[in-house]
Amino acid sequence: MDANRFPRYPSIELYRLPSTSLRLCIQIQRMPLAQLLEQYVSLGIFVLAAGLSVLSFLAWRRERDRRMWIVTLGYGMFAVYGLIVFLEYPLLPYFPYTTLELLEHGSAILILGGLLAFFVALTRD
Repeated sequence: MDANRFPRYPSIELYRLPSTSLRLCIQIQRMPLAQLLEQYVSLGIFVLAAGLSVLSFLAWRRERDRRMWIVTLGYGMFAVYGLIVFLEYPLLPYFPYTTLELLEHGSAILILGGLLAFFVALTRD
């Protein structure tokens, strides 16, 4: 098979079999190493930050300490950032490339917000 026939990014297509039934075909393509690394790292950021956010929320509910609520929000911002970066390539067939790139790079403000939240939590009495 010619590797250049396939699109560079994963896509989902509908196709009709000879039996005239409509089936969903998920094409599996090779992604360059840099994209795979970005996918796995951002998924790790999402999972780890979401887990820490849940644990911080549970600690906040137990202690009612305002600092833990701020830490929960900070971890939540990191989790949303990881999710946005992870979903960039799977969403390429559905949204324009420029829109997704703008969303991915614009979501870096969530990192800034998370760091600022941690700073506020550390400086509170």
